Amino acid sequence: MTESTYPNYADGDVTITVNKDLTLRLHSQKLRSVSSYFALFIDTATKLGLLPITFEPPPYRGHTDDDEGGSAFVVPLCIDGSRPTIPGVPNNNHETMMARRAHVANDAVFRALYKQPIADGMTAADFLDAAELAAAYGCLPAARAGLIFAVMRRPAEALYPKDPWSMLAAAYALRSKLVFEEAFIHVVGRWCEGEDEENKKKKRKLPNVVAAMVARAAGGMEMEVQRCWRAVTQLPSKWPKDHSIRSTLAVAVFRLFLAHFVGGKLDGSALRPGVYRVLEQLHQIDPDHDDVLVQFDPDRWLIERANGRGVQEGGTIVYQALSDYWFGYRGGFKRERERGPGLRSELEAMLRLIRPLIKPLFKGERHLGYFSYLGFEGPFPWEGGEPTENCRYSLP
Repeated sequence: MTESTYPNYADGDVTITVNKDLTLRLHSQKLRSVSSYFALFIDTATKLGLLPITFEPPPYRGHTDDDEGGSAFVVPLCIDGSRPTIPGVPNNNHETMMARRAHVANDAVFRALYKQPIADGMTAADFLDAAELAAAYGCLPAARAGLIFAVMRRPAEALYPKDPWSMLAAAYALRSKLVFEEAFIHVVGRWCEGEDEENKKKKRKLPNVVAAMVARAAGGMEMEVQRCWRAVTQLPSKWPKDHSIRSTLAVAVFRLFLAHFVGGKLDGSALRPGVYRVLEQLHQIDPDHDDVLVQFDPDRWLIERANGRGVQEGGTIVYQALSDYWFGYRGGFKRERERGPGLRSELEAMLRLIRPLIKPLFKGERHLGYFSYLGFEGPFPWEGGEPTENCRYSLP
């Protein structure tokens, strides 16, 4: 051994092997001081011989997760001496994924313990694995700062929009207020995306106390967005009509604009992606600076007019119904647009009435495809006497 640096120290007296591609030669004194698990292991390893560390994945807090059945992390260890024989990773997608998770999580934890830079490219799920692995090792207090620093070094867009559930669970495990606040915004915004099995699986990553906080916040957000959405959808029916062409066209164009983005379905949850898109569009159109006739012209957003296939929203083809309805007004719209400011004035008046109502929904807008205005208001779930929960993995 030519060098004595992390991860292989010449005077290291403990060898840790993760699968077959990660080997660490570390100091028992260091491990004993930061990890309750390794303190116990080192004291008993010579009597027990090779002891595998096995983390059992879900069932987790009463839930099941079929995609994570079996052993998640199997890490054979031995006191320095005979190195254990590690079988090859089977050619199986599930086991290969688990082998990668074991490698990444252990590498991150031991790097944090030895104050080494944690590898770039870790995902939100990797950080959750590492935080819970450190908790299982009993070394989370010692590894916490290094793991949080690694999170802060990663671009936010690589973590929070892609997997906010894992980030929120990791923030809870790490007791990181900054990470928790950011992840909370994203999870609340996407909480009502659906109740299919995939979304249920994402929600099961959260500790119960955190899930309850998110559900309460998302419920409040949905009520607020629903109130604004109701005002927007009811505007055409309540708009004063003088039986002129411009008034009739303005109402028809506004209604078509709404229907296009939500697949023709104006009812349902206000936290649907389509509702976000139409409200975002209305928020962005400034009647004092933008030509509303250009913004509302379906030539900008009704596609494939010729063949009638059109846009697909939530599995429903909506173009044909919209186009049939629109073609009846299209000629009149273009003639009225060329004739004078009447139609433009009607649409501008509609926007001036609606935009102040929806403006609060886009406070600090990030253009994520979901609402992100609702920030976290404490206390944090690990404060104020709230019961805490154990990590989902346990050591034998």
